[in-house]
Amino acid sequence: MKKSTNKLPAEKSKTQTPKPKSPKSKLQTPNLDSLRKRAEAQLKKQEKRLEYLSTQDIKKLIHELGTYQIELEMQNEELRRASEEVEESRARYADLYDFAPVGYFTFNSKGTILEANLTGAVILGIDKKELIKKSFPVFIHKEDQDSFYLHRKKVFEKGVPESCELRLRRKDGAFIWARLQSITVEDIAHQTLLCRTTVNNITMQKKSGSSADRI
Repeated sequence: MKKSTNKLPAEKSKTQTPKPKSPKSKLQTPNLDSLRKRAEAQLKKQEKRLEYLSTQDIKKLIHELGTYQIELEMQNEELRRASEEVEESRARYADLYDFAPVGYFTFNSKGTILEANLTGAVILGIDKKELIKKSFPVFIHKEDQDSFYLHRKKVFEKGVPESCELRLRRKDGAFIWARLQSITVEDIAHQTLLCRTTVNNITMQKKSGSSADRI
């Protein structure tokens, strides 16, 4: 008797399509309950450590913490006092700089005004804020612009004090005579050379000299 060769059809494997996972948000809000539990666990650890300390050790620890707190308060007071002194010194320097009897200017190698004091602005008859980043030759008489160029070139090349006299044009169009005295200084922030210049109004001296020549 022949065995039946008929085989039951194998069951088709059921392929299950995985469910798409919901994308997790990159920015997850902190679980406050979890943070609280962690903080409480850390606190219990500290409390257990304190259980094994003797009364003398606890007193010593409290004394050290109190001393440390006093030191921090003293350091904070010193920092506050030092900060106030720096602010007062800065204010005094600003007053001395702005109200000096001569004009103070700081130029770069191209003759652009980087800094100017109040007296310098008064000499030119212009608001101090309007001077910053302006080209100084704009305020110089056309016939004297070469003199300022050569003056500036000598200052940067030789690194020694230089002086010159030239005519400056005020905002109202009037011209005045001025004596410039310059020296180079190093700009620490950018490690470049700058030109510091004092400007004196010598118009009256020039007029007096001209009158004396005519006598």
